[in-house]
Amino acid sequence: MDRTARGMRGIQLAVAAALGLALAGCGGGGGDGGAPPPPAATLTLDAGNRDTVAHSTAAGILAMSPVQTLPLAALSVSSRSAAQRQADMRGAGWLGRVIAAVRQPERVKALAAGTTRVRPLTVYGPYDEPCLYSGSFSTTFDDRDNNGDIGPADVLTLAFNACKDTPDETIDGVVATTVSEISTEVMRARLTMTNLSDATARHGTTITGSVQLFSEVVNSEVEVMSMTAEGAVVAKVNIYHLSFADTVTLKNGFAVELTYDAAAVPPGRVTAGLSTLTANGMLESAAAGGSVQVATRPGAPIVEADGDDYPYAGEVEVHGKTGTLVMTVLSPDSVRLELDADDNGVPESTQSVAWDWLF
Repeated sequence: MDRTARGMRGIQLAVAAALGLALAGCGGGGGDGGAPPPPAATLTLDAGNRDTVAHSTAAGILAMSPVQTLPLAALSVSSRSAAQRQADMRGAGWLGRVIAAVRQPERVKALAAGTTRVRPLTVYGPYDEPCLYSGSFSTTFDDRDNNGDIGPADVLTLAFNACKDTPDETIDGVVATTVSEISTEVMRARLTMTNLSDATARHGTTITGSVQLFSEVVNSEVEVMSMTAEGAVVAKVNIYHLSFADTVTLKNGFAVELTYDAAAVPPGRVTAGLSTLTANGMLESAAAGGSVQVATRPGAPIVEADGDDYPYAGEVEVHGKTGTLVMTVLSPDSVRLELDADDNGVPESTQSVAWDWLF
């Protein structure tokens, strides 16, 4: 897939994630000693705030969508040249760049061995590199066990300075990766983001907060990745072509999981490549004035074919204190919105909208 197209798909499937949101199971009243119930939604969903909720949910999920990093399996194949892996890393978006850096121990070793700027406690760097089009990014390696290799408890920090890996996308800010597990196939780490912004002509998102990342290369065709909010993750979002802005807070435990299968051929297609996404948790929208619970409906994940601008299938529920908004993907062109404000199972309004209207 073209790297520029992949960056845009990161935005588009992030929107899809919003459509993959359905009420996560909220187990009811446990007895003494049981786990406390999850916080309840506070927003009353109605016709007056339906559109704001739809836009805010879509924009908020962008902060947690890992799709722009995939496919990255080739980055762990030792037979590929270091130069090719580096080019792939720089075209994979900020999260892809983080994962690729951690999965390339030979590159980290070279950084540790080659830098002349050694600081106390075995901190190497910052090591500056140009981005593909303009701007730069720097890498700092905190080798906690002082073995010259990346492993558990080590910290790899990437700082972006107006970094443009595609003509229409700019990345700024800092992400620190604290590794807990790393192998050829599996990576577990905490990502701490500080004013990490990703902006295009149509969308802008600035993220502050921490997530737990899990990434697995299942085989040469399949990769799985999940991101789970650790505490509050705050995303300041702008949808420029809609003149829409909001501050969306993804609550502790909000999770997104993505599976990419490079060999799967979607129905009615001849070209392989399929992304499947699920999400669940609670988010709060400042523009809407409250919080809602969201998650993909069981058996109806968000699916998108390689080469399409938007997903072609999936169902969503968004639950407020009262009221339910169901969003159903009809095709790569449109989405159906159904609002059941009184929760009687019968929607008061049904409307089909273009994907471009949503985000």
